[in-house]
Order: sequence, then C-alpha cells, then structure tokens
Amino acid sequence: MAAPPAVHPNKAAFIEGVELSLASWTALRLAIDNDWGNDGLGEEKEAWMCDVLVDYFGQRAQRVEPEDVEDILLQIMQDEFNTMLEDGSAYELGKQLVAMYREVIHGNHRLVEELRAKAARRRQQPAFLATQSRQEATANDDDDDDDDDDDSDDGSEDGDADAPSAS
Repeated sequence: MAAPPAVHPNKAAFIEGVELSLASWTALRLAIDNDWGNDGLGEEKEAWMCDVLVDYFGQRAQRVEPEDVEDILLQIMQDEFNTMLEDGSAYELGKQLVAMYREVIHGNHRLVEELRAKAARRRQQPAFLATQSRQEATANDDDDDDDDDDDSDDGSEDGDADAPSAS
C-alpha cells in the first residue's frame, strides 16, 4: 500500500492555523462545551469545520473574501450547533483566515506562529486561573459573614415597613 502524498508545508501551516483559530473562537468553544448541538459531537464537528474551510480555500484560492468565510461559519454554527451568531465574530474570524491564507501561500507563516504562541500561553493559563480563583474564593469566604438580609430600600430588616401596623 502506497503512503499518502506529502502535504505541502504551506498547506500544513494553513491547516494548523485554521485549527488554532477555531480552537480559540469563543462562539465555537461555548457551543462545544455546552453541547449546543445536542449530540455530543462538538469536537468532531470542529474537525469537520476545519476540513470544510481548508477545502473551500483550496478550491477558491485567492478569490476568497472574509464575507464568504463568515457565511460558511454562520451556516455551520446554525446547522450544527443550533446557534445564530450576531456578534460579528464570524466575520472577524473570516478576516483572520483570509489574511493568514494570503500570507501562507507565499511561505509566510508569521500569523500561524503567532496563533501557536497564543495557544501555548492559553494552555498554561488555566492552571494559573484555577489557582487564582481558589485564592479569591478563599478570600471572599471571609467576607460572606456580613449580614446581607436587609434587602429592602427603607433600611428595615424585616421588609414590612409599608405594611399597616396591627394597632
């Protein structure tokens, strides 16, 4: 059995860049983490989404515009994750992918390297944030002893200041 043909380094870099971009897209992370597709297949859908985008760029080459990518992303998010995005993030991701593609096809992998460095920092960050959150929670536990029961606007503790007296 023959080995599959080697992937060109520029294409390999673009694939990695798309994967890294999707992995850091908040809308997709939320959809996967919260199973908005209701099928537990979020990670598989993310990989498929990457394949769709890479194939689209491969077929259209230099004719891809951010709006084209935005349309694909919005359609996939709606169809696969039951999510309609209106935050502009799909367009921003489209701009990023188009810029990256235009650099990568000329052998410039700078944007992919930046994404790789950001991903490495993100992988280190959760441990720091978890530690910081535990420390803040411990510090806030000391503050929870305050009396928070008087929620009325008139300053009375029982909240019945407007009730008629029983005289």
